Amino acid sequence: VEDFIRQKNPGHSEYVPNTYSATLDGQTMHLLGHLWNYHKMRKKLPDGRGYSTLYDYDELLAVDTELAARLRRAAFALLDTFEYKNGAAHPEIMEDVNGDLYMVEIGFREMGSEAPSLAANAMSVNPLDLHLWAYRNKEKFREVWLAEQAQLGSALYRTKFARTVELVSQRGGKVKRLPFKEEIESLDAVIHLLTAGVGAQWPVTYDLLTTPGHAQLVHESEVEVQRAFHLIRAREQGMGMAVLEGDSDWDQEPLPREQRVDSEPTSPRVGDTTSP
Repeated sequence: VEDFIRQKNPGHSEYVPNTYSATLDGQTMHLLGHLWNYHKMRKKLPDGRGYSTLYDYDELLAVDTELAARLRRAAFALLDTFEYKNGAAHPEIMEDVNGDLYMVEIGFREMGSEAPSLAANAMSVNPLDLHLWAYRNKEKFREVWLAEQAQLGSALYRTKFARTVELVSQRGGKVKRLPFKEEIESLDAVIHLLTAGVGAQWPVTYDLLTTPGHAQLVHESEVEVQRAFHLIRAREQGMGMAVLEGDSDWDQEPLPREQRVDSEPTSPRVGDTTSP
């Protein structure tokens, strides 16, 4: 664990196992409630003096894989090292090119980015219930823990594919209209789309604080999640998703449906060698 915490060789892929802990009759129990993979991309800074790293999307991973097992063991070892006995936590863990794991940081709370509410739509057990049971219903928590001890994945497993997508804007100004909002919201995988509204300032994106919004995607079909993701990224190209004050009014025809499935992400990703 000490080598793990030292971060001697920071990594390649970044993961966030969300854990829940409860102590009953002197026994501390840990559960992996949901697991996320950060996908990032590089963006040139407005002053041209370098690059920043942006979140492209956060992806909910299955918890019944060998990777998940390794991250589960690492996360639980960290919790024991910090003698954490009750509540939620989310260590951020990097895996380097050699497959070694390193801790970036750990937060003793629920993960942000609306991840728990999104996981509630895509996991067998609502993670907010696990958090509540850790304090108010430890017997129920132990029931789930015993099931997982007997067979991993018997109680806690992913039921749908899910992503949180951060919106990226190449231009800034006051929003006159949002021509693609209804189109994106109509997609089967989109359960929530948050954007700066008409009359608000639409920022140029160069970090997490300057994103103009985000989309939450959940569906039984991975293809539908990819379709929604690629359409969002396609709509951000050229003039972007917003008509700004000073623009001549314009419209863009929707992409043919078949083109929304196989198109590649438009921005390079840092630390990710797999297709989304």
